[in-house]
Amino acid sequence: MIDKSENQKSVDREDELKQVGTEVKEISIETYVLGEYNTTGKISRIQINTGSQLFGKGSLNPDNELYHCLVAINKIVKGMPDKASFNIPKPDGKMRENSKLAKFVKRYGKAPHIGQEVKLENNENGFWGLVI
Repeated sequence: MIDKSENQKSVDREDELKQVGTEVKEISIETYVLGEYNTTGKISRIQINTGSQLFGKGSLNPDNELYHCLVAINKIVKGMPDKASFNIPKPDGKMRENSKLAKFVKRYGKAPHIGQEVKLENNENGFWGLVI
């Protein structure tokens, strides 16, 4: 047998919620489009980390060293993070022609350094990515 007092509490709670929030007919979903937003930023810090330090146990290459570059955004874009970072694998010898570091140097004229301005665009997950 259903306890009417419990049923009444449920109805009262439902009425209470109707008075608090804003009712909508549907939920609109926005997705990020790759490259929809662009901005620039300056490299504010460079650290050398291993894959496991940055990504934990899920790292594909836990012992590989990476240059982890933190970027201060010059112009904040509404709906996007106000800071960014990117990783560039540290060469274990000479820089390879098709490496991410070589592509960076080709695009920006020299290797990453503090104060260097870089271009950023959003990825499909809504985070900033380095343009190279």
